[in-house]
Amino acid sequence: MKTNFLKVVMALLGVGCILATSCLKTQETLKPVFPENKVVKTLSAGESTDIEFEANQDWTLKVQGDGAGNYFGIIDEGIMETSVSGKAGHQTVTVGFSADEDFDVDRVCAVVLEMGGESREIAQLTKMRGNRVLNVYAAVVDEFDFKKNGDSYEYPEETASSLTLVTFAGKTTYSLPIKVVSNFKWLLNTDSQYVNASVTEANADGEETEVLLSLKTDESLAAGATIDIKFLTSDEEGAPAYTYQLTIPAFGQRMEIDNQSTLHFNKEGQLLMPTGSFADQPGICYVLGPKGSKIKALEWNAEKGWYETSFASWVHADLPFDDEKGYLQNAIGQITVDANDGAERYADLIVLPASLTSLTVDDLINTEGDAIKDEYKKYVITTQLIQEGTKKDFVSFDESIAETYKAKLEKNATADVWMKSYFETVNDVFTLTYSDKSSDCALAFESAVSRFEVYDYAPELVSQSALENFWLEFIPIRQGMAGRVNMYPQAYVPIESETPESFIVLYDSEDNALTAIRCVYDTAGTEEETNNLEVASGNATIEKLTSGDVYNFLSSELSVTDIYDVTLTGNASVILNSLVEFEDYAILTVSNPMEDCTDGSLTFAQYGATQFSLTVGENVTEFTSWVVVLKGEYNLNKMAIYFSYDPGM
Repeated sequence: MKTNFLKVVMALLGVGCILATSCLKTQETLKPVFPENKVVKTLSAGESTDIEFEANQDWTLKVQGDGAGNYFGIIDEGIMETSVSGKAGHQTVTVGFSADEDFDVDRVCAVVLEMGGESREIAQLTKMRGNRVLNVYAAVVDEFDFKKNGDSYEYPEETASSLTLVTFAGKTTYSLPIKVVSNFKWLLNTDSQYVNASVTEANADGEETEVLLSLKTDESLAAGATIDIKFLTSDEEGAPAYTYQLTIPAFGQRMEIDNQSTLHFNKEGQLLMPTGSFADQPGICYVLGPKGSKIKALEWNAEKGWYETSFASWVHADLPFDDEKGYLQNAIGQITVDANDGAERYADLIVLPASLTSLTVDDLINTEGDAIKDEYKKYVITTQLIQEGTKKDFVSFDESIAETYKAKLEKNATADVWMKSYFETVNDVFTLTYSDKSSDCALAFESAVSRFEVYDYAPELVSQSALENFWLEFIPIRQGMAGRVNMYPQAYVPIESETPESFIVLYDSEDNALTAIRCVYDTAGTEEETNNLEVASGNATIEKLTSGDVYNFLSSELSVTDIYDVTLTGNASVILNSLVEFEDYAILTVSNPMEDCTDGSLTFAQYGATQFSLTVGENVTEFTSWVVVLKGEYNLNKMAIYFSYDPGM
């Protein structure tokens, strides 16, 4: 029995060994089976594909190539992996590319299957490189600025092939808004230390980016330049770039002048002000031009009719620039003159850009010497600078007939400055005042007078037939070298109570107006001064004006001599009595006494022919002034009131 049992056990052990040896041999001889066909596909950005295969062993699938795990990989539950493993059986693995678009290289993904110590590429997936697109649009230019729609610049539909910086009148800046549309991120290199960009890189792929290009004006660019601005694909050296030419216009001889008026100085060197008085003030001009520009004075010889060969040394002009600012600047020029002990003198002012300051008088004027060359006329500041001299007046009392006259003769009286331009006279204008019934005079002239005209108060020309009964009479004597003036105030029209005044204009043989004489019959100087305005009710002060800037200005603008300065304090209303009857009134602005004040800041109420009230509006909270005019028959101005309200007193 025991022997048989041992035999059985030994037999079983033998069979077990045979089976074990057989299994080990099968495992050692099993070979990995790979797919027969390799999958080859081209995919787009963000696209994926399934790779299917049968694995007869444990396996590992890997992706290989530049960008594995970044630009492409195995998609496993939304995560991009570079490898994945599993057991034998039918398998499906998703492999794909990221949504990033590549422009420099084709992305090639190799899918490799590893089993039983062997590996084989079972798929090759390719994402082809994309085409870069970059379009630039230049903002639409309007007359005074870049055109806008609301807060946004307007751009055309057409792309720009080149770019030019733009400036506008009165501006020192050169700039250009551009819109950049691209499908890739870019970096902007302006290639200049003077050209700045508000944005130097794209906001995002495929979006619009607005860039403001601006220039810091520098002398090195005064003649203009063309530079290349580059939109780089990356900051790596040698990276692809999109290049645009940017033109910087020449600004070295640009000049804008904001004052084209005549400057008039008296012989002491004082400037004639808009009010008609002279003051120790410089003449002012506003200049936009290159730093280093200079104002020069071309002296005009009126007697000979040509320019002197050197600049006028008696004219001084300062045109200051800020050294810390750009080459193109706004500057305020100040012009003064020396005192003049000689004859009246003239000059034309010209401001020369920095590049032209070495030009001489001969360079600037024509060969005849009587005109500035056309190419330089754009730099002329004033039509003419005039300084009075000590020359003999064109009109004077004729002392050969009488030594003294009961009359007063004034040259360029403050209230009469307008006459020079109105009558287009070539000499000064005068005021001749008679103050007594026995006043009489003869006037002497510097040159012969060929004819004369008489104008009434309007002033309107008095016809020859009407002169016979007109209150003013002029009689030429001594072959036109003198003339007698007679005034008959009792014949004056239109109002007897008004100070009679009219005008005589004298002409030469070529019909040039030599001078204009304002003729006035005024007995105010011999009688006690009376106030025709008084306060009836209210806290106001009244001062009658007979001189000063306010009087001179209002008498000149309104042709009235009865002028008062009234100041109301505290209460906002006052009642005034006028000793002169009036029919109408006007409330005017101080800045322009010919313009009605219509904002309701001051109201007028009339009580009969001689009383009225002035009421200040509630919105007036600071010191404010108006001009109130009382009018009589024929709408003539009878009285002017410089009315001020001071709420703070």
